[in-house]
Amino acid sequence: MNIHNSIEHQPLQVKCIEISKSEIPSIQQKWLILAEKTETQFFLSWRWIANWLNQVIDDNKIVLVSAHSYTSEIIALGLFVEKKSNKLGLIPCTQWFLHRTGKRNYDQIWIENNNFLIAKGYEESALTNIWRYLSQSQPHVDEFIISVSKGKTTNQKHLPNSYSLYKSDLHSGYKVNLHNYKDLNDYLSQLSKNTRQQVNRSISLLNKSAAIELKIWNTDQFSILNKHKHLHIKKWKNTNTPSGFSNPLFEEFHQQLNSAQDFAYSQNIYTLVAEINSGEAILGCAYYLVDHGHIYFYLACLSKIENNKLKLGLAIHAKVIEWLILNKPEINVYDFLAGDARYKKSLAQTTEAYCNLIIYKKNYKYLLSVTFKSIKDRLWKIFNNYRA
Repeated sequence: MNIHNSIEHQPLQVKCIEISKSEIPSIQQKWLILAEKTETQFFLSWRWIANWLNQVIDDNKIVLVSAHSYTSEIIALGLFVEKKSNKLGLIPCTQWFLHRTGKRNYDQIWIENNNFLIAKGYEESALTNIWRYLSQSQPHVDEFIISVSKGKTTNQKHLPNSYSLYKSDLHSGYKVNLHNYKDLNDYLSQLSKNTRQQVNRSISLLNKSAAIELKIWNTDQFSILNKHKHLHIKKWKNTNTPSGFSNPLFEEFHQQLNSAQDFAYSQNIYTLVAEINSGEAILGCAYYLVDHGHIYFYLACLSKIENNKLKLGLAIHAKVIEWLILNKPEINVYDFLAGDARYKKSLAQTTEAYCNLIIYKKNYKYLLSVTFKSIKDRLWKIFNNYRA
């Protein structure tokens, strides 16, 4: 008998309850117990979820979805936020967002690797049972939205016939397997000749006036971010994606995230800030999230360099990777997260696909929405072809 298959297909009991702030301690207990049985992801750690939940719960309807085995063991957890909207400005629609709100000021913290928290070995069974239950118990919900997801996530086979899945491919994600390398030169030797030359030239140029100093902060991280945030604000000013540091909710969230050092698991789940200077010149910093053997690059606040031969971003990533190889052998993956930026492609060897998911209830709202979206996409394609 294949034990893995029997686990994957066993029926689970699913529950769905609206929660209040007073229930957060109870949810914490459940979340931490389940997290021990999952493949860890910083964005689904209680450290991230607790700070998000405390920030959004007063202004939003939050629903906890849980799946349990026949022995009452918790197998899966997820938190949805309900939002009322009008599709195309005309059609009333009820949406449930997983670990997001659907409101830009709250969602700018930008969760990635988004999914239900699921015990290893139960992914298929949990997803199938959750969606079957939600289709029966929540008939008023027109759309379930899961943003920036990857890996063992929902697909059409998990859904009952009354639901349809729309999957939009997002950016690729890029990462480096650090355990493959013994030092910086070993790592650089695996990159293209052009990238290797750019990294070495940039480090050499930075060292000309004074030696590069890389300082790693695992305390006072938010103070360092505060010191450099003006660089991030300036870079993203007047763009479609302005800096989160211009958003009080973003700042509040990350201030709390960086002060939450009292959890029992904080030795394995924590944040880091890498600050880079050259003599008196303050060049900026990079902000990281660490979960056991995985380090995620979240954002950078970097000075603008006039010399276009000096790639400051490449230099700081290379120096942090060098520091990790030499000082943190327990960290084996350097993850750039989602985004098709050229520097990520240049510095990484491994790629993975990210996507946004919308699970639609098949009704007239769905049909109208799909029809209008098809027309819009077709017109946009015609417009782009005309411009070309």
